Amino acid sequence: MTVRREIRVDGKDNYILDAVPQSNGTYRVYARLHPPDRHGRGGHHHHLMPGGKICVSAGSEPRTAAAAMKIGKCWAQGWSQYQRTGRFPGS
Repeated sequence: MTVRREIRVDGKDNYILDAVPQSNGTYRVYARLHPPDRHGRGGHHHHLMPGGKICVSAGSEPRTAAAAMKIGKCWAQGWSQYQRTGRFPGS
């Protein structure tokens, strides 16, 4: 079952995150709502892929909805920083 969370970062950026179970026992994380990409640097920089999928390293895919949401929240915090500075943390 897909788990959806609405979060707010820094009191101003709204996000809707989905953790979607996969047949192999892992979850994919999607950002269904997020501020637009003001800098246009691409998924290789900010980890947001087409369709809203949040990129997770192969072998590090979450195995619980809670772990998927933790990844999503961390990504949302990085996305908010990227919007303000043009730099995604760790990139």
